[in-house]
Amino acid sequence: MREDPPNPAVRLTHGGPEAQERPGYNPLFQALVAQGVAVFAPNVRGSSGFGRSFVAADTLAGRYGAIADVAACADFLIDSRVARPGQRH
Repeated sequence: MREDPPNPAVRLTHGGPEAQERPGYNPLFQALVAQGVAVFAPNVRGSSGFGRSFVAADTLAGRYGAIADVAACADFLIDSRVARPGQRH
């Protein structure tokens, strides 16, 4: 667990649903980090690149699970003290 105070943070979910975040240079991410903002860019269920069943995991009734994944990302960042709780946009 981190001992220093948590940073402001942003969770950026890629466009899609059928797309994916990949490692690589992203000028937006770099600009945020340079300002002291932690960036978390997850591939939640429905993202491509992880097999057909993962892409289909957010169709129909599964969409609520994908929304829950996004909320779980915010909870993880706060619980692990990477981000501080506060306003969520």
